[in-house]
Amino acid sequence: MTSPTATHCVLCGFDAVFAPRIHLRDLSPDAVTRDVVLGLCEVHGGRLRKGELRVLMVIETWLTAEHRFRPNNPLHGIRLVACCLACDAPLDVDSAGDRSRALPSGELIVTCTTCPMGNVIESIGGDPAAVRLWQAPARPRPA
Repeated sequence: MTSPTATHCVLCGFDAVFAPRIHLRDLSPDAVTRDVVLGLCEVHGGRLRKGELRVLMVIETWLTAEHRFRPNNPLHGIRLVACCLACDAPLDVDSAGDRSRALPSGELIVTCTTCPMGNVIESIGGDPAAVRLWQAPARPRPA
């Protein structure tokens, strides 16, 4: 997918880093369908990777800045495109097969085909989206 570049953080305006970014398809009925990339700075990108920042909050901030936020249906006309939070490569969640696993907690982990990172996938507005990077729990050291 060829996407527009995101040069600044959608939350604070600082320079955006290469990854993570939030990829959207804007299907507004009064405009031409377009791909949108929401950039994040190093601080906000790090918080997203850790799960401390919600994807939906980032999208709602962008929609508010565009004067399009609808509290009763914030994702109206917006489709999320799942991309790796570590390297920004597209994640094919539907055909992940042996690259995915469900944890006992119910979380779905999809490993990126470009880098070895696991992405925690959740449904946002009916679309799969990476919401944080997964790290295996630390193993206790033998005493």
